[in-house]
Amino acid sequence: MKQPNKEKVAITLPAPLYHKLRKKARQQGLSLPEFIQTKIKLEPSEPSAHASLPLKQLIRQTRAESTSPEARLDFFSHGG
Repeated sequence: MKQPNKEKVAITLPAPLYHKLRKKARQQGLSLPEFIQTKIKLEPSEPSAHASLPLKQLIRQTRAESTSPEARLDFFSHGG
């Protein structure tokens, strides 16, 4: 069974607006996040070719070409 997207978004609201929205949500029997989701539709700020790909295909297309130890970043050597 496919799970719904569990991405989290933080929205900072002025206190008077927060309390007004929370009151309206309670009047409709909703939580504040549910109420806000009925009012706005969250979308990516920029369209991306990868945004519509299934996860397996996204991983396949963005996977690193090389897995050799020499291809990894070395954060511990100081170069010279």
